[in-house]
Amino acid sequence: MYKRQVEYTAFDPEETEQKIYFINTITDYKNYADIVNSTDSSACAKLMADIEWNRNTPQLMNFAGTIDGNNHKITLHGNSLIESAKNGVVIKNLTLDGTVRAENNAAAFIGNIDAAEQGVIIKNCANLANIYSSCNSAAGFVGYVGRNSVLKIKSSYNYGLIISMG
Repeated sequence: MYKRQVEYTAFDPEETEQKIYFINTITDYKNYADIVNSTDSSACAKLMADIEWNRNTPQLMNFAGTIDGNNHKITLHGNSLIESAKNGVVIKNLTLDGTVRAENNAAAFIGNIDAAEQGVIIKNCANLANIYSSCNSAAGFVGYVGRNSVLKIKSSYNYGLIISMG
């Protein structure tokens, strides 16, 4: 069975170490998530169009890369974009919409971070998604920030409804 591959090319011809996956469709995103979750947690992505998740869309796990939303929108249905983030994560120019539901650490962008050195940066982003936690920790951007972790949110805003039952 043929499986479409995500386009992989240099983000900046001068920067040979940083590569980027261009995301045009939900299938491209799912292929990218498979790469992040199985072989390259620091893979970078750039959205080239708005995309809408479905219930089977995988979250990014132990993510350590960069996502440039390129002023596009991802509509979530159930899960955060990133389940867990490590050092060096940058999310920029991205709008999230839809709904996130979780027991704990419910948030649109990142469920939890463990990033003590370089930390995590979210900049020029917007959350329009409604967030629901059936127990504890709900937020627009990050559900839980680990001990000694560094989180910087710059020029970003939340308009989503946040509800936590805990």
